[in-house]
Amino acid sequence: MGAKNYLLKHSNVQLRVIHDTNYLKIAGSDLASFSAAIAIDAPDALIEQLQEITPIIVNASPGSTIESLPAVIVDDFEIGRLAADYYIRRRYKSFAFIDKAGMLWSKRRNAGFVARLHEEGYSPIQVDRSEDNEWYKPVAVQPKPLAVFSPSDGLARILIEHLIDLDLHIPRDIAVLGVDDDPYQNSLSPIPLSSVQLPGNRIGEKAAEKLLLWLEKKKKPQSVTKLKPVRVITRLSTDNAYCDDELVADALDIINEQLPDLRSTDDLVQRLKVSRRTLEWRFRKELGHTINDELSHARIEKARVLLSTTDLTGEQIAHRVGLSEGRMLTLLLKRKTGQTPTEYREGSTTSGNI
Repeated sequence: MGAKNYLLKHSNVQLRVIHDTNYLKIAGSDLASFSAAIAIDAPDALIEQLQEITPIIVNASPGSTIESLPAVIVDDFEIGRLAADYYIRRRYKSFAFIDKAGMLWSKRRNAGFVARLHEEGYSPIQVDRSEDNEWYKPVAVQPKPLAVFSPSDGLARILIEHLIDLDLHIPRDIAVLGVDDDPYQNSLSPIPLSSVQLPGNRIGEKAAEKLLLWLEKKKKPQSVTKLKPVRVITRLSTDNAYCDDELVADALDIINEQLPDLRSTDDLVQRLKVSRRTLEWRFRKELGHTINDELSHARIEKARVLLSTTDLTGEQIAHRVGLSEGRMLTLLLKRKTGQTPTEYREGSTTSGNI
């Protein structure tokens, strides 16, 4: 949708959307004489067939190993890091990840997950998704509570089904986090799936932008653009009651629901009608960090979503996350991520290969 809407808005091209299962039927027709293409989640065999028709192709397929084409893909390594951060913040101590052999995106996502956990001194176990019908059993015997990262929602759903058959409680015993925020897999899952949301529309937009630039300048772009994941969407598969202190739980609910109105810690204290000292002490005891840390984290997470999914200005986003001016958003984001809002919105690192 992102690619299609961008092309329709910014060009006068005649557009055709082709599903890869229909391509062989279409290839022999007059429609095969197109002048340029965007390959979205297409197998390498199909991309190679497209190259026989036109050299002007932008690759937006995460599992592709073709390095000769300009590409726009999600940063798989950052997906894994985001998943690990999510679990670390929820105070898990035992971790596992599922690896799907032969899938490049799985390898990259898991590498990011492992790298982030290693920074905190944790060593997750690897469980290989093999043809063995009992491949999931190593997950079941790990210390509980266990946090499991699956590099796709499809794998997460299958894992949950197996664990339920073993009478394990999701998420009290084992939390399961997937990737893609796939509504189809979520509908099939016996338990609503928590998932890492990807910037699907923006991938399409960036690919279309790169394609039109290529057509206009008659010069092939050389770079690979990697976009960051948007956020973790929490559903039942990870929504464990990890906060036992009711006061702290109430504070977290207020932060989640009223963030734009919370300009400072004092605003939160006033809503809860407790002393700041009491709330600070109970935050540190329950969560291991300060109220200000929690507010900063919440502001950054919401700002990341708005930067990734909207065209709001930095000033507008600052107000929506409870900051008085855009400059404060820049300082906060720079301190926590090393990037300005503009840099984060571009959301990309550019390299010579995928």
